[in-house]
Amino acid sequence: MRNDKNKSFMNGKFKNTISGCLLLIISFFYCKESKPHVFSKGLMPIKWEGNLESSKDCGVCHKEIYAEWETTRHKVAFTNELYRESHEREPLTWCVNCHAPMMKANGDLEKIEDRVFKEEGISCIVCHKRGDKILTARIPSKPQEHKYIEVKEMRRSEFCENCHQFNFPVGTGNVPHKNFKYSAQPMQNTFTEWQMSYFYGKETCQDCHMKPKDGYKTHSFPGGHNRDYLENTFSVNLEKISNSDVKLTVTAKRLGHAFPTGDLFRTLIIKLLDKKNQEIKRIVLRYEYDEVESNRNSETLSAKRLRERNIITPPVAREDAYYIKNISLSNSDMERIDSYELSMNYINESNKLFSSVEDNTSKLVFKFQKLPPMNTDGHR
Repeated sequence: MRNDKNKSFMNGKFKNTISGCLLLIISFFYCKESKPHVFSKGLMPIKWEGNLESSKDCGVCHKEIYAEWETTRHKVAFTNELYRESHEREPLTWCVNCHAPMMKANGDLEKIEDRVFKEEGISCIVCHKRGDKILTARIPSKPQEHKYIEVKEMRRSEFCENCHQFNFPVGTGNVPHKNFKYSAQPMQNTFTEWQMSYFYGKETCQDCHMKPKDGYKTHSFPGGHNRDYLENTFSVNLEKISNSDVKLTVTAKRLGHAFPTGDLFRTLIIKLLDKKNQEIKRIVLRYEYDEVESNRNSETLSAKRLRERNIITPPVAREDAYYIKNISLSNSDMERIDSYELSMNYINESNKLFSSVEDNTSKLVFKFQKLPPMNTDGHR
């Protein structure tokens, strides 16, 4: 009787084991099929198998797209001065997995020299090539040159989320990569901001940052480093509301997320200037964080804590976003205001003291505009 029971128990255990294995196998293939790009928000690199190919090879046939991509921040994701200096301060494998994600199939995760075409940053190959297959949002009606895998996610903002939405690591993140974990504190929150915005369900990241042209989606990806894009997005208005207060309104046309967004230290600076371009008032929009010493070795919490969030929030009821602030100014200063300047800073002020990055790289002045004289009723 005992043997029959043991036999029955072992059969059941064996069946459960087989079922579990089948479930794992099915899950593996399902995940592989549904996420063929294998992006992992920096947790793992993309292992390269097959012939080594540069994006230059893609440029032979796709000349316009290649020329557009060559002008982008994607192209210099690993080589731009801001990233290089930041990486020298905090040489985390996690960062490399996003900025130079392609690695030799048998490469060492921690070795920079095992990264494939790292000088190309986020390239044609990173987004579109896996083995001998081309990843595409839609398979062409007359496929000729390539074997394709249709990745429907590439049509949606979720594809951009893979690199532009992640949290701070626990502690400082400066641990062997196998021990790396995320905390619950957002670090880049752009995808979630879009989900909170007026454009959620109406337009995607691609609709704004990959405008259609001549039957294809452009690959210039204008954003927080593009002077023309920023200039056309932002404007400033002033209104006198008392003898000691002015209402400042910053308008951001068709902003699909908060601003600044993305990189941790991005700062939007608004300067009110006199006729000699001397500064009268400065308004700074950014996230500010404190270091929490007691969390530096934490296994659950980040060593960074959000102290202040002074930004343009995503638009909710309409396309345009607005930042409105009452500013205290003397009557004489109000009369002196002649123009405004908008600029982006890309380096934290405390780091800038020790930075070797040139000002023309760490700062971008993207708009200077005269303001009309303020009327007696307070309006310009």
